[in-house]
Amino acid sequence: MTKDKNESPMDWLKKMEAKGEQLLSKMTAEEIEEFKRASKDLTDRMHFEHFGCLPGEDPPEDVIPWGSGLEE
Repeated sequence: MTKDKNESPMDWLKKMEAKGEQLLSKMTAEEIEEFKRASKDLTDRMHFEHFGCLPGEDPPEDVIPWGSGLEE
């Protein structure tokens, strides 16, 4: 959803939060659990792609995280 030209960023954020709450109120408990699982899976996958390990694990010694300034 795009921001109206006359709308402040804070107003837009509040509108998006209200939409999110509205959508969440329509979801069943099963849908909410599936959303939480999918969010965790995505977060874990992104962490693995960035660090070469899952959250809580030590990264391999030869992995230099992207954005660390140490990459070639």
